[in-house]
Amino acid sequence: MTQPPGGSAVADALRVLRERFRASASNTFSAFQALAAQLRDAPNAPEVVEALRRELHRVHGTAGSYGFMDASRLAAKLEERAIRWAADPALDHSARATIIEHFVSALRLAFDAPDPSLEDAATRRRMVVLGLPDTLVTAIRAEGTLRGYDVLSLELGAGVVDAVRARSPHVVVTGASSCGAIVDSTSAAGIPLVALDDRPPGSRAPIRGPREGDVTVIDGDVDPAAIFELSDGLAMRSSWVGATLLVLDDDPSILAIVKYIMERDDVHVITLDDPEQLHDRLTDLAPSLLLMDVNLQGRSGIDMARELRGHAEWRDLPIILFSTETEPAVRELAYQAGADEFLPKPIVPAELRSRIAERLERHRLRRLSEGLHPGTGLPLAARTAREAPVAFLAARHAQAGCSVIVIRPDGDERPAELSVAWLRECQRIARDLTGAGAGGKGGGGFVGYLDGVSVIAVLALSGEDAVARAATLAAQRAADVPPWHAGVAHNGDLTSADLDTVRRAAEYALDSGRHDAGAPVHRWHAESANVAPDVIVVEDDPALSDMVQYALRAAGFSFRAFRTGPEALDGMLAMRTMGRRPLVLLDVDLPGMDGHSLHERLRLERPGIFRVVFVSVHSSEAEQIRALKAGALDYIPKPLSLRVLTAKIPVWLERSRAP
Repeated sequence: MTQPPGGSAVADALRVLRERFRASASNTFSAFQALAAQLRDAPNAPEVVEALRRELHRVHGTAGSYGFMDASRLAAKLEERAIRWAADPALDHSARATIIEHFVSALRLAFDAPDPSLEDAATRRRMVVLGLPDTLVTAIRAEGTLRGYDVLSLELGAGVVDAVRARSPHVVVTGASSCGAIVDSTSAAGIPLVALDDRPPGSRAPIRGPREGDVTVIDGDVDPAAIFELSDGLAMRSSWVGATLLVLDDDPSILAIVKYIMERDDVHVITLDDPEQLHDRLTDLAPSLLLMDVNLQGRSGIDMARELRGHAEWRDLPIILFSTETEPAVRELAYQAGADEFLPKPIVPAELRSRIAERLERHRLRRLSEGLHPGTGLPLAARTAREAPVAFLAARHAQAGCSVIVIRPDGDERPAELSVAWLRECQRIARDLTGAGAGGKGGGGFVGYLDGVSVIAVLALSGEDAVARAATLAAQRAADVPPWHAGVAHNGDLTSADLDTVRRAAEYALDSGRHDAGAPVHRWHAESANVAPDVIVVEDDPALSDMVQYALRAAGFSFRAFRTGPEALDGMLAMRTMGRRPLVLLDVDLPGMDGHSLHERLRLERPGIFRVVFVSVHSSEAEQIRALKAGALDYIPKPLSLRVLTAKIPVWLERSRAP
């Protein structure tokens, strides 16, 4: 029997899924506000009341499954009232729109509530915020919920230093204008301090603590997600892993020495001895730092640094110049040309490591504050969720249409050295697919992280061209990079052309082909979807469907997802089962056909083929007995527990295979 993923893996995945769900909450609020506006104009319109009930039903089941229990309970209560509205047109007739508007306000607060089930309090990171506006504190707390942080808000004043020390936070966040009251204390305790620059532009003098790097100052209007990306990095204190260092020197012994010193710390070192190739290598690699000799064959490193600073693409690239010429005049010229550091030759390993570490750290923190991965420069999941849909809308109108490629390394456990290699592979994938450097965007589309590991590419390419490009990438994979598989889907192959639908099709193609070592790239085709997988998910809420699909993917099972009753029925009637008995995870309240009716049709038209487990918020005894008497394998109430689900799926599958 396939084993479910471990507890920590489930918690990590739930956090990523929860973040994605939380990021889409604004769409939920907008949907309810639109329904409130319609109810204000037509309080008794049956189609509006039914649309309201369905949306409430969705939130009831899904919000609780992601840990937003208060939101789930609020939606459940209002769903009951919406059912009564449908039966009694006079009930709350003039107040229906107002009730929904009040519900939206309560729902916003409920989505800010923490989920204690994500992980034990002892393993959660702790953040203290000092003297920040209430609205910002609320936003930070909401984001902290997604990332496993306990966020405590304190007022500045007498005793605040002792209060901070007593809580031993992993990071402190405050305003730049007031951080002087706490910086000595946080520095002494080794606690990172993030200062949101709330000062007028003309008075933003540098803020320094007792030691270099004690205070990290970022823009006061930054998104809360960027604050936590920064805080994660500060808490981990990791400047090295995944960074790329480009070294330009015409002395092969210097290149060998630098490579030896820095690769021991998991820095990816690329050496170059020809200054004429520098621009091409910078474009190809998008390195984290450039280490360059002053005296090169036919060129001056100082002049080349000045040229680079004249290009917007490399204006912020950390540059360290080094030379045997250490006179003050040479140093002055180096700094005037835009060098961040100047190091003397011969190299002192400890000094080299220290200077590079400092510059890499600054570069890393800047990328994190912009929502980019510090090593690869590609958009992290939160930024991808914002930018990939924009790229999709632009690409789908191209002559070739839009293809989505999802790439994921094989296996769930990767040693640290393979993780570093995977970061390099992500850079190569982005570069070769789009010509992208930092930021994930190039002339050919968008590439970013879908989660902590998987990469998604949105390209204005035909399906055939996308498959060919991905296959070429796979064939050119370096020996030290973990094997990976890719799924490709084209918007023209699907009736629904939104990004989520195409992305899910690409993931389905990837998951279906992961065990095919001979073909690392698979394209979604409607005909290939007719082969029955291990599990069929019938769920109209895409967020909850994503959660169930994660559990199946983590356990190594193939699956197919449907959103409506008729779509699921047509798909399962056409499936080629080849002697298998697929498991069906079936919601009751589905568009077009309810789950009980769908179950009955399957029993009549394909008897004994599918084994059904109902998953529903309708958890009364009568509902469960009805399903079990009709032959269901089990009945699971919503909200779901991902941990329980991952434990039960292998058991259900074993039982479904029994004669």
